Amino acid sequence: LLSAVMSAMRGALARAREEARIRRAALIELHAAQSRRDELIRQLEAKNAELEGFTYTASHDLRSPLVTVKGFVAHLATDLQAGDAVRALGDLARIQAAADKMDRLLRDLLELSRVGRIVKPPSDLELEDVVREALFLSQGRLAARGVRVDVATGLPHAWGDRARLVQVMQNLVENAVKFMGDQPEPRITIGPRAAPPGQPPVLFVRDNGIGIPEKGRETIFTLFRKLDPHAEGTGIGLALVRRIVEAHGGRVWAESEGTGAGATFCIALPTRPQPQDAGA
Repeated sequence: LLSAVMSAMRGALARAREEARIRRAALIELHAAQSRRDELIRQLEAKNAELEGFTYTASHDLRSPLVTVKGFVAHLATDLQAGDAVRALGDLARIQAAADKMDRLLRDLLELSRVGRIVKPPSDLELEDVVREALFLSQGRLAARGVRVDVATGLPHAWGDRARLVQVMQNLVENAVKFMGDQPEPRITIGPRAAPPGQPPVLFVRDNGIGIPEKGRETIFTLFRKLDPHAEGTGIGLALVRRIVEAHGGRVWAESEGTGAGATFCIALPTRPQPQDAGA
């Protein structure tokens, strides 16, 4: 009888342990599902914010060149009737400039929409090669502004699409040139930054330009948001940088001590995935 009782107790204990294991596994899966849900909500909120930015652009930035074109078409008709060829040529020049602005906006929007859809096989990249190619593509702007560029040694490796990461670096370099202000000795420094253990390496692009006020360090990555509304460009460049970096599983952020203190853009990019990551 004692043996039967002990056997029954062992069976009950085994069943209880199995039920506990099943419940623990279900709880872990529930927590994972909640984490995935929270991440999806965060992504949806980000997409909604970007959609709001696009709506604003469609109603304002894209409409603005059309208003200009319509206005100067009317002026052109008047000037042609009056036989004023000089004013007519000026009207045509303004119409051309407005059409060019709209073309840039549409091309930048198209480029932004392609990120994440056109995927090239990732590879192990030396970021020094990526940086050198980006500087070669930007050499015209750098020379025109007389910007000195210093590239440190020991730049980290990254795992990703070379063409897209070149685009990221080119955008960051040209953004730095654009916002040098009246700096008499413009300078850009590109180098590595030590990362905490277990974290991806960080690459920074530092300039000695006009700097970024505290409230603008996050909004500058928002679609069509520019600190200076009169600055050249469409306001898509840094949004494109963020989208490319995040599509690679990385992170980008801006640092600055304020107006006139220059700015530093930091990129943390994952390295080549380990075998266990590749099968996850």
